[in-house]
Amino acid sequence: MRLLRAIRVDATDERVFPIAAAEGEWLVTGSFLWAGVDPERLDRKMRLAFAQGFLGIESFGFASFATAAPIEPDAARALEDRLAHRLRERMGAPDRASAARAAAELLADSAALAHGLPEGSLLAIERRIDPETGGVAERIRKLEAPPGLHARVFEIAVEEDGT
Repeated sequence: MRLLRAIRVDATDERVFPIAAAEGEWLVTGSFLWAGVDPERLDRKMRLAFAQGFLGIESFGFASFATAAPIEPDAARALEDRLAHRLRERMGAPDRASAARAAAELLADSAALAHGLPEGSLLAIERRIDPETGGVAERIRKLEAPPGLHARVFEIAVEEDGT
């Protein structure tokens, strides 16, 4: 099984989100956070989290990019339990059973996004308020390097004197 994990390409998340998810933190899309929220009433950092942030399960911080990573079944069950606890603690889920069902659904969505994602690919999320329904609309984009594009960062060269 694979789930989404935060990946940072630079330090931007630390500056643009109210709380940044840690590098490698497990993620869900987090769109449930924004139900009934008017993005125009949010401060600049929260508005950017609404528009472009995946949600970190542990920190409830945000990440601009996600990648797929393997997780062992026991670790996935523990993560689901942790997410259910966070949903009760942070979101006011009415009871443990409701929180557990929601956590299972959120992780299933994360697994579906991670499934088949080529290694090295990144996902970005875009959210907006749908003008017709008034609900949150999200779009997930896959970012891949063009085929054959590869940059060499270091090259080892042996000098004529053997060093």
